[in-house]
Amino acid sequence: MKKSQFLVYHILFVLMFCSIIPNVFTQIQEYTHPELEWYTIETGHFEVHFHKGAERTAKVVARIGEDIYKPITDLYDYRPDGKIHFIIKDFDDNSNGAAYYYDNKVEIWAPQMTFILRGTHNWLRNVVTHEFSHMISLGASRKITRKIPSFYLQLINYEKEKRPDVLYGYPNQIVSYPLPMTVIPMWLAEGMAQYQISGLDYDRWDTHRDMLIRTAVVNNKMHSFDEMGVFGKNSLGNERTYNAGYALTRYITYNWGEGSLAKIARELKKPFQVSVNGAIKNVTGQDAKDLYDNWRNNLKEYYDTRLVTINAHSVEGRIITQKGLGNISPEWSPDGSKIAYCGSETADYLTLTSLKVIDMKTGREKTIKGGVNGKVAWSPDGKKLLYPRMRRVQHHSHYFDLHVCDLDLKKEQRLTNGKRTVDPAWSPDGKFIVCVIQHDGTDNLILLDDQGKQVRELTRFRQGEGLYSPNFSPDGKSVVFTQARNHGRDLRVMDLKTGQVNSLVSDTGDARDAVYSPDGQFIYFSWDKTGIFNIYRMKPDGSEVEQITNVIGGAFMPSVDANGKLCFSNFNYDGYKIAVIDGPQKLNPENTVYLAAEDKAPELQNNINPDKLKNARAYDDRNLPDVDVDSYSMNYGQMAFLPRIMLDSNKVKLGTYFYASDILDRYSVLGGAAMNARTDLDAFAIFEFRKFGPTLFLELYGFTRNVTRNIEVIEDYPKKVPVDIHFNILEADIGYQNNITDNIQVRLSYSHQRYTSKIKDFTFQGLKWVSPNNTYFIGNAFMAQWNVDQVAPGVNSNINPNLGRRVELRYSYELNKFFEDFATDNDYGTPQEVYSLYKYHRVEMDWREYLPMPWSRKHALALNFHGGFIDRPVDSFFNFFAGGLPGLRGYPFYSIEGRKLLIGRFAYRFPVFSHIQKRFLNFTTDKFYAGAFFDYGNAFDEDRINFSEFKKNVGFDLRFTGFSFYGFPTALSISSAYSLDRFEKEGFTYGREWRYYISLLFEFMD
Repeated sequence: MKKSQFLVYHILFVLMFCSIIPNVFTQIQEYTHPELEWYTIETGHFEVHFHKGAERTAKVVARIGEDIYKPITDLYDYRPDGKIHFIIKDFDDNSNGAAYYYDNKVEIWAPQMTFILRGTHNWLRNVVTHEFSHMISLGASRKITRKIPSFYLQLINYEKEKRPDVLYGYPNQIVSYPLPMTVIPMWLAEGMAQYQISGLDYDRWDTHRDMLIRTAVVNNKMHSFDEMGVFGKNSLGNERTYNAGYALTRYITYNWGEGSLAKIARELKKPFQVSVNGAIKNVTGQDAKDLYDNWRNNLKEYYDTRLVTINAHSVEGRIITQKGLGNISPEWSPDGSKIAYCGSETADYLTLTSLKVIDMKTGREKTIKGGVNGKVAWSPDGKKLLYPRMRRVQHHSHYFDLHVCDLDLKKEQRLTNGKRTVDPAWSPDGKFIVCVIQHDGTDNLILLDDQGKQVRELTRFRQGEGLYSPNFSPDGKSVVFTQARNHGRDLRVMDLKTGQVNSLVSDTGDARDAVYSPDGQFIYFSWDKTGIFNIYRMKPDGSEVEQITNVIGGAFMPSVDANGKLCFSNFNYDGYKIAVIDGPQKLNPENTVYLAAEDKAPELQNNINPDKLKNARAYDDRNLPDVDVDSYSMNYGQMAFLPRIMLDSNKVKLGTYFYASDILDRYSVLGGAAMNARTDLDAFAIFEFRKFGPTLFLELYGFTRNVTRNIEVIEDYPKKVPVDIHFNILEADIGYQNNITDNIQVRLSYSHQRYTSKIKDFTFQGLKWVSPNNTYFIGNAFMAQWNVDQVAPGVNSNINPNLGRRVELRYSYELNKFFEDFATDNDYGTPQEVYSLYKYHRVEMDWREYLPMPWSRKHALALNFHGGFIDRPVDSFFNFFAGGLPGLRGYPFYSIEGRKLLIGRFAYRFPVFSHIQKRFLNFTTDKFYAGAFFDYGNAFDEDRINFSEFKKNVGFDLRFTGFSFYGFPTALSISSAYSLDRFEKEGFTYGREWRYYISLLFEFMD
């Protein structure tokens, strides 16, 4: 019996367990910060877990949770099946919240929200209630137990393989499609979370929200109803989905009552309700499209009425940055010849900006430093720029620190290290820097010297105060800044000698971004006094307030040069642009009126029994609750299951995935199993231990197959005999994984593998033949892997990355035993396996480079180099294979092999359409790209490279992206390759044929 009859390639079950596992499991885990001590506060309905240094935030969150529990759960008539766990984090300069509604877990970041598309509200009251509203509204919409988040329909098929020694060809069709048990559009999920409950007033329809919707409506850029159902847009588009959801939710509650939200949730809970359209129809009596059209028409009428006067007398300034959606923080140079700002012409996300300088005489622009997104300040001599930049510091935390760039030397100096400093400004004499620091959700002002050393604290707040954008007066004696209140910001000024603070604008709208004019005669600032943010100026004592701009969108972040020229960031429908007004003038208040109009969706502040909100409204978070604080004890979440039905090579397999982790994600298990009627089994379990920071892992895989093959029982016997063969593949990997930088990951591991076959008993020529188990491969490998991911983030970075690279470098030292034959030369005369030992070094690299095309960044060239080397002769079992989906796509995977591998793949892709979000049944389209590719390479054993033996293929591919059931990314790839070279191997002819590949997954495989 030939040993080659037992070859089963490891790549098969790697694909089985990796390519079709839901993407929720494959996300990079956050560093767990083993240096932190964790504690727990337990209340009637919550457990609040926090690390040392975040105690104030945790105590306030515990109080807020109990304040809002009954009102929110009563609204939806839904109560969670256990306590909700809040995780409080203050180890990164991040401001956000996240609801894991299948895990009864909410994460809250302590720092105050400063996102430039959001208004200012009581941060903790707002974010805690927002995320808890997610937990309850989504829980009320869930169809079955939270132990089963979704089901999966899966398919895997294989290339037809000519070689008799290969059980299965390489996969060429892979499908994994979800059937989620919570189906809700993004606009409604976010709308209900922002709405919270009427009368609570932790969040409200603010000027930023109005700005985003207003500019979309008047420019006929409103999202369609289908577009509102999904994300997948740039920062501005996603935020408009978010805000439009709030607006439409308010419209629904105003017209059909607050109870309509719970009714819609109950409709979505029904097993076969897979669209919000039916739920809306059943609750409101209107078709969803009609309801949307009525709401949209009301908005148009509303804004057309309100903007009549402003449209006739607008003062927008001259736009000097036409491209980009996030051009912010402009700052005149001291001599008035340049403007520094943060921006990007091409980035899809607002935080991905660079520090730039525009020469106002020539119009030329220079990029000074990438990765800068915040307030910028010139040194008094105009030779340096001061700015915050986020850096990774000790223990993998990410903090903002101050940096100075010398424009002549083109050299950056880091002034602070782990100080968490933002919003810097230089004193007029250049000796001092004022800035904002953050700790445990509280901001303070500090004074630094010009080398970044702290001189003194200017404020000593400890109760969750939010401070922003301090600036010196021209005489250096005062600092003007803004301070948050429950809704909006107040404008204040501090005398640096006495420490006395006076209010300039207080309890009236939202005043921000204050800066002195160089002559000290005025303070310029942004204010939403009329309902639209505009630039104002006033005397330093707060008198003689004058409006300077009269914009449709919003005017922010003013800066004035010595000649009185004003620059600012002007928000239009397509983002923030830098604008200039050469001679700002006081405007007639009669020309700046944002006229009144009937609001068809007003704030419903008095539409609920006030007794239900008595505790929630009568709060004072300055006084912390007296609660018990205990050391954190290990707390495991529930085990969740994802049942799956798979069609594997036309045979049905039934199984499930499962996963669980502790609340802090220090320990986790992910696994799965599936079996068909022939008892072919796929099983795996991955255990991860992250308590000490880097991930320690244990991975177990089991794979069985039962096949029928015709074998030669007696040599030269003319007839082969059909027999049943059982294959069993086992693997165990143990190792260490760590992100040594934000985009470089290393993995060290040891792997042990055992492959066994067994010919089941059969009868031949009247005799019963019994065969022993044959462990034909025993593998041991010590492996190191290095991964780099430097692909620029963007809305197209999965379907068609256009900038950056991904590199994977793998090295292994392998000690493998491979079956040669049976021997009976032992004391008992029983068959014993005889093995050949293969010790070798194996190196493999996969480098993918992505380049934008000069004529359009949506067109991109993808270059892929894949090379490998085994340092000595080995059995073909251990070879590299150069065909199939990961290699030369015009040839079968196993048709080209050798211990050396060189492949170059070149692809050009372009959009057929790049953003059309249209819903069909349960699927919403998004992008459609087409491409052509050329592959060139070979696998070989010879020492010298013989390019005449290299193979070539050409082909095309089509890529579609969208969303299934609103929230699940869906990526469909269809490709075809034609092999240009014909060759023969082992009696088989390959080449000059078309081969086809299809995948339907959560993202593309390359």
